[in-house]
Amino acid sequence: MSLRIGIVADDFTSAMDGAGPFVAYGAAERAVAIVGGRDGVPHVDLVAIDTDTRSRRAAEAAGLVRAAILQVRDAPLLVKTVDSTLRGHLALEIEAALAASGRRRVIFAPAFPAAGRTTRGGVQLLDGGDLARSSFARDARHAVTTGAIAQLLAPLPADRVEICDATTDADLDAIVAAAAGDTADVLWVGSPGLAHALARRHARADATARPPLPPARRIAVIVGSLHPVNRDQLERLMSVHDGSVAVVTAPPVGARAVTPAAAAAVAADLARQARALLAAGYDGLIVTGGETVRAVVAGLDDASVEVVDEPQPGIVRGRIAGGTATLVTKAGGFGDADTLVELHAHLTSLRG
Repeated sequence: MSLRIGIVADDFTSAMDGAGPFVAYGAAERAVAIVGGRDGVPHVDLVAIDTDTRSRRAAEAAGLVRAAILQVRDAPLLVKTVDSTLRGHLALEIEAALAASGRRRVIFAPAFPAAGRTTRGGVQLLDGGDLARSSFARDARHAVTTGAIAQLLAPLPADRVEICDATTDADLDAIVAAAAGDTADVLWVGSPGLAHALARRHARADATARPPLPPARRIAVIVGSLHPVNRDQLERLMSVHDGSVAVVTAPPVGARAVTPAAAAAVAADLARQARALLAAGYDGLIVTGGETVRAVVAGLDDASVEVVDEPQPGIVRGRIAGGTATLVTKAGGFGDADTLVELHAHLTSLRG
């Protein structure tokens, strides 16, 4: 099977939610998300590589992105995912990806309307409001200072980057359709909203139906993200399933120094506990936070996940390589109060 779609992400949840729509729409028969830094990529038609660069130093991040792009640059469709709230080394990673890709131009469309992230007048908004006044502006590690995209991308050559407004999925579909004949020259850059639009464009009616996964019997929730929405989701889950779900959470931000080293140590500890739960017979893991997901997957014998479906926009289910356990990944800020309850129902049902 030849590689048709290559995705490079800055954390593991972004790799998963970049790949998820292509599986959901039948645009990819087999999709695998992998931890970056390995030699070679799986022989499937979609590979999503997590470079784990959001918290790294700039020079290191650029090098990791460049190396990952080189591994998938021959894919006809090449996507660099970014956070829909514009966190991370935005300009630097796009610059490195563009140079390594050999593509002529970047189409930058970071809107994710299903999650309230829209772009209007070149400004990224959250639920219609200024990102700089949102909860992401108070992010302990990746505070957002502005939603003005041109300002964030100022180091890039303006004649090679097209910044696209989008407030609806139809807007994203129109952006993709306008470049339909030029895909081989384009490096697509965006969030799950753009991935959905690209997947709809490349959907295949004759895609092979996937056999349903068996329902999970024992569910564990690993909360690595500090975003406050996770607290509400977890409280709602425990009010419905108290005692029947194992829960592991990161210590509150006030209990530790928020440095890359400290965050990595917390993620490693959460991952150790997650693997212990797998060994104890838990066959359904819901993990929030890209760094924590990566630590869980990186500790497996085969550091990869086969993407299976997308229960909700931006929330993706996969099969852990070499095992029967199901893994659901969720970025910290995604979903509403009932999201974890709904994911629990999804994992324990007979749906594929």
